[in-house]
Amino acid sequence: MPRVLRTVSYKHLTFNKLKEFVKCNLLHVTCQCEFTLRRKLINVRLPGFTLIELLIVISIFGLTTSLITASYVSFERNQRLKNAAQTITSEIRLAQNRALSGDKIDGKCQTSISASSLIGWYVSFVKDSDTYTIAGDCIDATQPPWTEIIIGEKIVALPKGIIISGINVGLGTSASILFRPLTNVPSLHDGQSIPPNFLDDGGLIIDPRYTGALIIEISSHGGSTYQVIMSSTGEVSEKKL
Repeated sequence: MPRVLRTVSYKHLTFNKLKEFVKCNLLHVTCQCEFTLRRKLINVRLPGFTLIELLIVISIFGLTTSLITASYVSFERNQRLKNAAQTITSEIRLAQNRALSGDKIDGKCQTSISASSLIGWYVSFVKDSDTYTIAGDCIDATQPPWTEIIIGEKIVALPKGIIISGINVGLGTSASILFRPLTNVPSLHDGQSIPPNFLDDGGLIIDPRYTGALIIEISSHGGSTYQVIMSSTGEVSEKKL
């Protein structure tokens, strides 16, 4: 088979001539193409990303991840704070209902000497603490000095990172809410010891030092603040500041 020689100049190279060149090779025909570059280079750019493009994509991905993570952490913190406020509200209502029904926890409001009477159920808060206390209070009325008996005590822990940050009663360091039997109206006491003493030396309930609404504030580091509000008539609610 005769040898075919073709000379193709770079500036006259077309798509059809490229196909012809490939066809010649497939037919095992010796084809020779001479390209006159004349200081020109044929640059073939393969599909892909440059280093700068990759760095830009990685930076955008990192920034987006950081924003999503920060939003989730803030949401989770606020949700825990909201749940803690709702739990305090529920626990106050529980103490209120127990006092209203005269709950003595199956006779535990009793000494070895004689039966005791129920003073009420209380909830105590201390500022900067991460716990609060719920319990019943009874009196041994056999003889003075009157002895108070704590029943059904429960110490409730706030979620991690949440504390009682404010109390609007008295000096703002502590407060105790006492619910008397057969009534919803609370008795608010400030500056009480833990457990609190609600009786004076004569066995009578100490007059409450505060008659307005009780506001308990809880907060977390870098987060929001919630208030648990109990009115002077015994209604309890919570709200976000």
